Amino acid sequence: MLYKKIIIFMLLFSINLSFFNLEHFKGYSSSNKETKYSVASLMQSKYMNDKRWNENYFHEAQFPELGITIFTDIIFTNSLFDKKGCKLNCIITFKDNVKYVFNKNYERDEIIAKKEGFSIKFKENFIKLNGNNYKIHIEDNNINLNLNYEICNPPHIFGDGIITINSRNFLAFCQPIVGAYVKGDMNYQGKNIKLNGRGSVNHDYNVIAPIKTPRQWRSFWLYNDQYSIVIHTFILLDKTQIDRIIIYKDNKLLKSFLNTGLEIGNMICDKKTNFNYPLSYKISHKDELGDEIHVNINLNSISDKIQIFEHLSPVVRSIVTLAVGEFYNYRFWSKADIKLKINNNSETIKINGIGNYVDAAE
Repeated sequence: MLYKKIIIFMLLFSINLSFFNLEHFKGYSSSNKETKYSVASLMQSKYMNDKRWNENYFHEAQFPELGITIFTDIIFTNSLFDKKGCKLNCIITFKDNVKYVFNKNYERDEIIAKKEGFSIKFKENFIKLNGNNYKIHIEDNNINLNLNYEICNPPHIFGDGIITINSRNFLAFCQPIVGAYVKGDMNYQGKNIKLNGRGSVNHDYNVIAPIKTPRQWRSFWLYNDQYSIVIHTFILLDKTQIDRIIIYKDNKLLKSFLNTGLEIGNMICDKKTNFNYPLSYKISHKDELGDEIHVNINLNSISDKIQIFEHLSPVVRSIVTLAVGEFYNYRFWSKADIKLKINNNSETIKINGIGNYVDAAE
């Protein structure tokens, strides 16, 4: 085991150079009627001077009627493998298992970021927040994508958003957009596609040594006409599991839960990848206030399979997988039955959406 740790440290040694000024990435700041909010800056303020930081803005958008999902990831990092410091990644998955991946690294001088509000321009591509409208534009020779997230729920932070791993490592998390109506258009291979669905955005900011980074994640983004429900679970290397659930009803926060003990079940093996993944998920939890949540989620169909290290060069990938194993990200359409008891009032919710499962192959 020692040689594996040595390999990881040699490959993933965190650089002490900071490629970007955090002042540029203060996060989402907007207004919702009379409520003023600023999310990411609340978490970042204590760690402005730490040069080991990594930051991620993760966007999901789902269009069930078309069978299309779009995941857009913006990553700022000091990792040795991302020398340019910034990555813009967009994965578009179609109903017929066709997938288009936009993946580009950017130098510092190729990015224009505004301090006010939230706006980042990557040459011809951009993301920007204007009031309660959040826009994404991505184009190259093969695709032209425009998404408009019309925010319908205010953001949410669990406490101060900080999860302390040890004295030198922490993960900060918030949900700047818990739920939005996502509309837009896409031109792909000469075909124009109108998009109308739902989506959300989460924001991670961390100072974590690569060897301490969580590698097991389970997430769900569930929507219907009345509810927006987001579930995130990750498991630290010491097997500590942290669960977070946010429930909005009629665009107002109904309840949030922590450490609900999400369980997985009905494991099945994908013969092509030798990866085991669950067909069902379960939560049964009662908090200190006496409020209860009981969740049963079933996988309907796999929408995408991603090998986590597939972007690395073959040589580096082989060394990394030798040290830590093969990791996969399975995304899937799911259906959930949720029973709530809040302030002695009970309700049952039937809701659909997208799930995300990240773990190691055995």
